[in-house]
Amino acid sequence: MASSDEQKADTRTRRQQTPLRARILGFGSLVPLAALVALAVLDGGGALEAEEAETAIVTYALMLVVFQSGVRSGHAIGSFGIAPVALAGLAALIASVALLFAPAAVALGVTALGLAAQGAHDVWSSERGRLPPWFGRLRIQTASLAVLLTVAALLVVEGS
Repeated sequence: MASSDEQKADTRTRRQQTPLRARILGFGSLVPLAALVALAVLDGGGALEAEEAETAIVTYALMLVVFQSGVRSGHAIGSFGIAPVALAGLAALIASVALLFAPAAVALGVTALGLAAQGAHDVWSSERGRLPPWFGRLRIQTASLAVLLTVAALLVVEGS
């Protein structure tokens, strides 16, 4: 039978490890954007017309911003009060306005900035103890990849 100290150490280790479900959701949410960018690059207008590809890429990239806003809102509601919830909602509003009114290149630029800012805020919150350590590590990886994919999408849209 494990001692109390061993049980505490095991519990601490489990809290620091990124849960498999979080990794699957975090990286899995990027697969459609990666697939759309790859399809647009490799297909060259075969299955998707340039305008359709652009709309799909911009829409999904902006959905990532809204998804991350939802994650931030869900956490903020339980712990930080109205300001963080309002800021998370503001990110979703900016993404929506960009989707509706901005040219694709501008919308993707706004998206890349939004994803980077949300990722940085999540890492900062994790380092301050407001979010679990594993969440900060996961967000460094997923936010970086999301920004890279969004910049790649921007290059694809500008090249079409």
